[in-house]
Amino acid sequence: MKPIVLDVNDLSRQFGSLIAVDRVSFQVEKGAIFGLLGPNGSGKSTIIRMLCGVLQPSGGRALVLGYDASRESEAVKRRIGYMSQRFSLYPDLSVQENLDFYGRIYGLEGTRLQDRRDAVLDLSGLTERVDQIAGTLSGGWKQRLALACSLLHEPEVVFLDEPTAGIDPVARRQLWDLLFDLSGRGVTLFVTTHYMDEAERCTDVGYIYQSRLLVVGQPDDLKNLPEVTPPGTVRYELEVPAPTESLRRLRLLPGLLDATLFGKAIHVLAEETVTPDHIAEHLRTPRDQTHARPIAPTLEDVFVTMTRRAEQASVPESGRISVETVQATPSQGMPAVETEAETPQTRPATASAAAMTGFLAVLLKEFLHIRRERSTLVFMLVIPALQTTIFGYAIDTQIENIPTVVYNLDGRRLSRELIEAFENTRTFTVLDRVYDDESFRRAMTSGRAKVGIRIPPNYSDRLVAGEQVQVQVLIDGSDSQVATTALNAAKLLGFRKSQEIAQGF
Repeated sequence: MKPIVLDVNDLSRQFGSLIAVDRVSFQVEKGAIFGLLGPNGSGKSTIIRMLCGVLQPSGGRALVLGYDASRESEAVKRRIGYMSQRFSLYPDLSVQENLDFYGRIYGLEGTRLQDRRDAVLDLSGLTERVDQIAGTLSGGWKQRLALACSLLHEPEVVFLDEPTAGIDPVARRQLWDLLFDLSGRGVTLFVTTHYMDEAERCTDVGYIYQSRLLVVGQPDDLKNLPEVTPPGTVRYELEVPAPTESLRRLRLLPGLLDATLFGKAIHVLAEETVTPDHIAEHLRTPRDQTHARPIAPTLEDVFVTMTRRAEQASVPESGRISVETVQATPSQGMPAVETEAETPQTRPATASAAAMTGFLAVLLKEFLHIRRERSTLVFMLVIPALQTTIFGYAIDTQIENIPTVVYNLDGRRLSRELIEAFENTRTFTVLDRVYDDESFRRAMTSGRAKVGIRIPPNYSDRLVAGEQVQVQVLIDGSDSQVATTALNAAKLLGFRKSQEIAQGF
């Protein structure tokens, strides 16, 4: 038997009180295409994130290629590829530039990078579009490019989150042909999808509903589950006149368990006692116009049946649906995963080397952006130069020429020298000299002057006598920046004048 590359056992994840994944278990063999189906919000993407090692599980264990996805996440990440649902590459880079960027992120360079780039281009059919800008590709070609980028480092397992969402049927078919090719080369694929026809193409299928994995196994085995077509029941495909109107009446037939429209036919699940004659009689249609043939269930029938069983199951106090996962194929006896020792070529680089490799890859990518979009140079070169000019020359943060009024009660030479010293600092500009208290007060209260200097009448006498003398400096505090500048300048001037006088005497 083939080795197991994904071994998931009771994997769980909670976000607060929300149970996103509840005790999920399954196994995937090497080279298989495992399809995980389920409605939005059922936990598909959360499972992928835990298997990729980017989200820690709340419980259980997941082995990827023999590595614990929780404790050995870096070893897992080097060996897997991931393709997101939405196109997440750089739309303004060409196909080759995107491939080169991701190759460098994975640590590829030189001849090795060129060989891998040529290989994935040939595999994905992108060789003729190597110089095309990624943003101009159609949806199908974008998905091919995204897949090519995820295969550059030769991963052993590739996770594809709804890879065909939003692309046309032809592109879907071509992409699945590419996936079959990869599976034939031994690459294991983990695919999430909403399309039943895609589920039929998978080698193994799991169906998750409200965080619980309800059923898992090969498509044919799932269709043969006794829960899907219970003993004593039969499935028919009916061709009747006016099938839409007949469907409504048909659902009232006793013994009918399920009926749904498929194109112009009706698929019916009924008890064996309900024969085509009973159906024709109930619908009141001629027997020769009512054609019924037994059919096998589809995967859609499987998932609808399992969903209804889950909805009808008892609900314990925890609020979870109490159901058991149906295993279509036995998992006993599968061999354990064998992990090969790392060779010097596969040995991981040191953290610093890996960081530098990633930095250089991003730096080169940005240069490619600039080369293609020249307007970026304006923001890189012109804008900083303008800012330097504005802040260096146009904006002057130095405060000068603060309007000052002087009330000199001394009037002699020494007091006049003090006023000249204030003016020489260029911080103060004497706009008026007053000779009475009322004029001095009005100059300050009117806002005409921001600084007022009052020199006492005995200023010169006390200096000549070698005594300490005080000069009053009044500052308007309405502008804190101006007030702080004036205060610091006045203190510095007073200190310097004191030194000069002391040295002179």
